[in-house]
Amino acid sequence: MKKILLLNMFFLSSFLCFSQGLEKKNDIKIINKYLSLVKTQKDYVFVDNEGHKSQEYTYAFLRDNGFIEITIVPPASERVVYSNNRCYIDDNSIHKIFHLWDLMKEMKIIDDFRFVPSSDLTIENFRNGFVDDNGYASKNGKFAMITNKGEFLTDFKYRDEIFFGSKPLINYYKENGKWISAILDKSTGKELLSTKDTIVKYWNPNNYLIKNKRNKYFLTYQAKKYEVPKEFRYIESLPIESTIFTYNKFIDLKGKKIKSNLIPITNFYKGYCIVLEITKEEQKHNYYGEALPQRETRLFKIINEKFETVQALPDIGSINGNFNKYGQINVSLKSNSSNEFIMDYNGNYIIPPSKFINRIEEIYEGLYQVTDRSYPRTTESSEQENYYNQKGEKIINKETLRIGSNFKFKEGVDKNYIVSYGITYITLDKENNVIDSYYK
Repeated sequence: MKKILLLNMFFLSSFLCFSQGLEKKNDIKIINKYLSLVKTQKDYVFVDNEGHKSQEYTYAFLRDNGFIEITIVPPASERVVYSNNRCYIDDNSIHKIFHLWDLMKEMKIIDDFRFVPSSDLTIENFRNGFVDDNGYASKNGKFAMITNKGEFLTDFKYRDEIFFGSKPLINYYKENGKWISAILDKSTGKELLSTKDTIVKYWNPNNYLIKNKRNKYFLTYQAKKYEVPKEFRYIESLPIESTIFTYNKFIDLKGKKIKSNLIPITNFYKGYCIVLEITKEEQKHNYYGEALPQRETRLFKIINEKFETVQALPDIGSINGNFNKYGQINVSLKSNSSNEFIMDYNGNYIIPPSKFINRIEEIYEGLYQVTDRSYPRTTESSEQENYYNQKGEKIINKETLRIGSNFKFKEGVDKNYIVSYGITYITLDKENNVIDSYYK
């Protein structure tokens, strides 16, 4: 009973601390553009931007993480003698903790909301990292980007639900009766690009491909605009410090196709590209003159812009993606396709092949997550599990690894983070360097 009383006194002291900032009648704390908390003569009440009110609460405390703690103290009982201590609470007092978005849905300020992977906004889900930083709210069929702290990053204007797994984050809205396509920054909600034309490809604010109403294609490349042929819609990754574009063919910025028997597999990076060379043995025929199947030899190679072989890659079985801004790429061995590693445009190993089965995912440009897929797992095989930067350095130190696993990457505005169950263990700058660690 003492523990319960102490806990009640702790919550009440928190409420009183908040109420100290709202001492006068009709003092207002603005929470977001649609909701405020008002101190009345006796109670606290939430009010929306149209004047609609929530029920009244004796005490109300808004946490930084968006949770609201409320207490409703019923009228005094004649059978109970109260002390002069304001922290004394009747056993019939009602205590609740709920999230701001649940309140806004209850007050019909919003129709619904969603966070991934869980929209159940409980303290446990927040603590365990099951609620992403950003999500969306809906109202009258339109969507807005929101944060899990109760902030609006955009207005209710977008046509589609906002799913943060998509790259890039594209949505649509009407302006003066015309549909606008927009690319949204998934951290801030800022429109990185908005146009009345169709967005075909988007790489970053300085590089994107659009199609206008006359079905003409325009490429903004390194912040300069070029009219290009429709084949550019097949290009997945742009050349970096090079002049040749690739899809399943080679093409220059003017749209001129470059003839070659080589098949481009990647984009060009600083004048280098990985290609596939297919050679067939001399055609042979059987006794009746019928052509026999020809044996093919498939070889990956690194070439330069003159289409000269720089290095043959006979041990490589598959190329997984394109060169990133650091000139690195995910590849697999021919002898074991389940063994992935990171190689640069010169053929050097950044994260070398392992003798254990693994999976490598580039979760941020130049930041790789290596997962052990060996079965059964061993101490030796699990040692490869970590986050690695473009230098091949392990991000998580041994002291941090001792706490367990379930580390997740979280992208921020100015910094990035490695977290586990809601706790930030590693802070990274945007070049994947560790700038702070929970365990040094």
